Amino acid sequence: MTGGQEVAERPVREQPMRRETVTQQTPVDVNVPGQRADQVRWGPIWAGLMVALATFLLLELAFYAFGWLTPGSSASEATGGLITGLIGLVSFFLGGLIAGATAMWRGLPSGLLHGVLVWALGVIGLLFLSLFGGGSLLGTFGNAAAQVVSLGQVTSNVPEVQAQEAISAVRDAALWAVLGLALSLAAAAVGGVVGAKMWPRNQEDRQESATAG
Repeated sequence: MTGGQEVAERPVREQPMRRETVTQQTPVDVNVPGQRADQVRWGPIWAGLMVALATFLLLELAFYAFGWLTPGSSASEATGGLITGLIGLVSFFLGGLIAGATAMWRGLPSGLLHGVLVWALGVIGLLFLSLFGGGSLLGTFGNAAAQVVSLGQVTSNVPEVQAQEAISAVRDAALWAVLGLALSLAAAAVGGVVGAKMWPRNQEDRQESATAG
């Protein structure tokens, strides 16, 4: 009571304090690869094959033009086979490299697969080239293919001793051809793996926005 007046006192209720936290959402770009319909893309394979064959023929003709390779010369046959083999390794490596670098999918398995397929198509193309008169450009592989095709005619028209010599020559050529094919397969496979890891993932991969809280 103050000055004769009564002052009513009201109870004050304490309100609980509430703390509000505001979280700012920031969009984050996440690379989500597309669904794989298959493991093989034939466009990069054909591109790699064209590069491999063009490189092989270009280098072979250049070596013939500068006199470093001489067709039909028995003295330089071993050297010519070695040079042709090295040219084949370089060509298949570049072909596999192009196929792996231009393929949609990335990674070691995809690059390896595309490099091997470039090699397989390249061998078929070189075989047809050797059968239609281009054997001299293909070195040991072309000679082996031509000798295998003509082996039946040789063995049927010559005495037995000469036939055995012809068979032995074909076996030797086939052995070197198998070695060259194995090395070129390895070169194409390595090129595909290297090409698959050269550049970042292709723009074919879809980019979706996800929110992180």
